[in-house]
Amino acid sequence: MKEEGNPEVSTPPSKSVSPKRRSSGPRLVTKPARAVRKPRKPANMAVSLTEEQFERMMAAMAPKPGSLTRCTLTYDGTKETDVVEAFLAAVNTYKRAERISDEDALTGLPLLLKGAAATWWQGMRDKIVTWDDFQERLRRTFAPKKPAYLICMEITSVKQKTDETTEAFVSKKRMLFSLLPRPELLETQQLDLIYGLLMPYIQEKVPRTSFTTYDKFLEDAVAAERLRDTWKNANPTSASTAASTAASASSALPEAAHVPVSSQRKPRQRCRYCKLPGHSLEECG
Repeated sequence: MKEEGNPEVSTPPSKSVSPKRRSSGPRLVTKPARAVRKPRKPANMAVSLTEEQFERMMAAMAPKPGSLTRCTLTYDGTKETDVVEAFLAAVNTYKRAERISDEDALTGLPLLLKGAAATWWQGMRDKIVTWDDFQERLRRTFAPKKPAYLICMEITSVKQKTDETTEAFVSKKRMLFSLLPRPELLETQQLDLIYGLLMPYIQEKVPRTSFTTYDKFLEDAVAAERLRDTWKNANPTSASTAASTAASASSALPEAAHVPVSSQRKPRQRCRYCKLPGHSLEECG
């Protein structure tokens, strides 16, 4: 007798499935690289210009010449050499800076000439055709050249004034030296002539042996003048005090002496600032 049991169930063979691998991080997705385009080279553009077109272009780029319309210099016909020379030097400098041609400068001259100079120009403008001719005729009319001996006399005869700065005084003398014919004097020789015409205060504060050039001399002289002015400003009552002291001293003299005036010995006046005799504080340079 057959044993009854659980019937056998046939199962189809199972397929072996391999386990999936899980990535431990985010998955990177790469894109294909794009091809780098090289910049295109610009095409060579050659511009051809004619000679006339090139000259026009250069003329347009060149600075335009100016005129005397904006010049503020004037000359009224003063017959002094330094005034005429200063005017011509300034006008020539302005003319070069503004690139003014000789023709345009002559056209604009009536804007600069006043008074007697304007009247002179009205009668001479038809005869003057060049700028150099204008300068020569202007000098001949308003600043005739002096003989050398007259220039030397003018240099040595005029001394420095008490209210005149050393720098201004030396500038006038140097202008006169420039008018002398060549060969010109050496700088040390010019300084020797000027030094004897200075105020006593400057001579005392700036010895002649302390400088050999104009620059060194003017530097020391300006420093001495600045020191003097500072002392005067700090002592405004010194002048009045010195005057009152001298008056009281003269009144205190005994009247019974009756000494003749010719035999009286006057006290020698001495400056209270520079301590030099022969002048008072008010007259000190």
